[in-house]
Amino acid sequence: MNAVLEKKIKVSLDGINIIPYYGCTLQRPREVGIEEPGSFQLMTELLETLGAGVKNIREADLCCGSYQILGNPEAAGSASATILDAAIKAGTDAMIMSCPLCEYNLGKKQGVLPTFYFTQLLAVALGVDTKDCHFELNHESSVELLKSRGIIK
Repeated sequence: MNAVLEKKIKVSLDGINIIPYYGCTLQRPREVGIEEPGSFQLMTELLETLGAGVKNIREADLCCGSYQILGNPEAAGSASATILDAAIKAGTDAMIMSCPLCEYNLGKKQGVLPTFYFTQLLAVALGVDTKDCHFELNHESSVELLKSRGIIK
């Protein structure tokens, strides 16, 4: 897969360090997870193929607080803070994820660290027009990061 994808890369994500965030949905339940719990290989390989530096944290598969943001926002904020604190201490520039609720709890709600869907960064690397990446849905710091590193204009 990596060799095929590498040939299609038009914009390298070189110069940006990203933490792949799995949350509680990509590895659980085991029967439908994309890889074994505690293993962060798949998204790490994707990011490295796209040219990004990868930082991994053991908190990458903790729940972000999920729908507790509605009924118990303090608990959701605490869960998200644990993940964000670990990411910041690891020296990352951003996090990628697949779940809209994770993006809300870790990105929009917190505004502490730029966040992206993995599909957005894949699209950028493949040369898709940034208008079609819908960065307007992300926290403004996300687009600013990509611009400051010369990844998008």
